[in-house]
Amino acid sequence: MGIGAMRSTVEIQSRTRTGDGAGGVESQWTTVETRRAQIVSKRGQERLEGMQIEDQISHIFTFRYRADKTITAAQRLRYDNRIFNINAVINLDERNRYLMVYCKEGVSL
Repeated sequence: MGIGAMRSTVEIQSRTRTGDGAGGVESQWTTVETRRAQIVSKRGQERLEGMQIEDQISHIFTFRYRADKTITAAQRLRYDNRIFNINAVINLDERNRYLMVYCKEGVSL
């Protein structure tokens, strides 16, 4: 994959929790890093699995691998004011060159 394919700027966000001053906790998403990625849209599909509708991935983001900056399923991606929940992160061919991040577009819980 050439560097020119990674032309989209994507924010990687993590959930942060802070006290609200009244004994409760507030949760919000904070951008921890901005990176370049290739984005591939997949066809939206749903399938019946165990008598329940199972959502499929809607997009695949490909990033260059960085040992010092990992991406996890506990995070989410933000691209062009759209939110993507991370379903899985795959180290392509286990060669530490590219990370493929499988996502479903929508608001995180």
